[in-house]
Amino acid sequence: MRNEVDEEARPFCSIRHNLYMASVGENSILLMNGRTVIPTQQQKKTLNNLHEGHQGIEKTRRCARDSVYWPGMNHDIEEMVKRCSECRTLLPVNSKEPLQQPPLPTRPWDKLGVDLYSLNDREYLIVTDYFSAFTEVYDLGKDATAPALIKELTQLFSRFGQPVEVVSAGGSQFTCKAFATFVESWNFIHTVSSPTHAQSNGKAEAAVKNVKKLLKKCGSMNDQFWKGLLAIRNTPLLCGKSPAELLLGRTLHDSLPRYPGPTTLHNETKAKILDIKKKEKDTYDQHTTPLPPLQTGTRVAIRSRVDSDWSLLEKITEIKPNHTYIVLTDQGSTLTRNRRYLRPAPHPAGNNTSQANDEQNPTPTTNPLGGRHVGLSDPYNLRKRCPKN
Repeated sequence: MRNEVDEEARPFCSIRHNLYMASVGENSILLMNGRTVIPTQQQKKTLNNLHEGHQGIEKTRRCARDSVYWPGMNHDIEEMVKRCSECRTLLPVNSKEPLQQPPLPTRPWDKLGVDLYSLNDREYLIVTDYFSAFTEVYDLGKDATAPALIKELTQLFSRFGQPVEVVSAGGSQFTCKAFATFVESWNFIHTVSSPTHAQSNGKAEAAVKNVKKLLKKCGSMNDQFWKGLLAIRNTPLLCGKSPAELLLGRTLHDSLPRYPGPTTLHNETKAKILDIKKKEKDTYDQHTTPLPPLQTGTRVAIRSRVDSDWSLLEKITEIKPNHTYIVLTDQGSTLTRNRRYLRPAPHPAGNNTSQANDEQNPTPTTNPLGGRHVGLSDPYNLRKRCPKN
């Protein structure tokens, strides 16, 4: 029977029992279960009317099923919505893909995440260790150029060692020729993560988020910021160890009352270090002579350097630890000198105050220059300082 039907009417064969005619005034229309059957010539216009609200495929279909029908209508609606330029530009972002975790580095500082971000018209460089999550922060001011980055990274690598791999977001500072030369010079792999995709450089992006939050709370890289960063470095991760412990092998000293506990330095190694230090001291002390301490109020001659002459008469006003003395000059200024650069000086004639520290003084003789006692060679230049009246 289907083959006997006109080709244009064949799509209606399966629903022929639901078709009927209805009168509207002087005209008659074809209905399918109460829905107007749209002829081929009117289908394009009807599609445009259905999509006037720029709704999605399913909502447009629901709107059509409530009023109109033609064979293949659902397919035509889907194709029309997909081709709509306005709808394509406003499509939602793709759904998240399963997490792609990079392999954990073998050792701390083997793989670093490096990123830049701006805050309050200043540029900051964030460097994070993938193994320990230990973070370094640098304030670049407004100079976020490749030379500025290279300078900070060079000092950082000298401090903690050169990494095996560095992952960056691929800004112009990281893709220029100068940075490529830096990569070759320090012999590490430079990997560029996907732009705007934080997951591909998650360690650095997470560090940026934490540091930016801390900076916003502190206002700038002030004392409060650095104490906060210290707390972050000392906070245990989910593995139970803090970033400082994972990278440096110890908890950093902070304001919390932490019990020192045992260090990772083995007793055998510590004993070797102490033995080496003792041998160094014994070797050095073979060519030294202990100098007796000086007392407050003692007049002394001073030397600025080992190869300079003894000059000036000073008076000791304060004694500091480690054989350090504060001396008052004749001009009223104060100087800080080690015991090695001070020698007791003679007192004026008639002063019977004894000098308990009169070591290495030349044999005194009476000199008419102001009645002072000086050595034969006048090592303190007293003739120049005390001319005869």
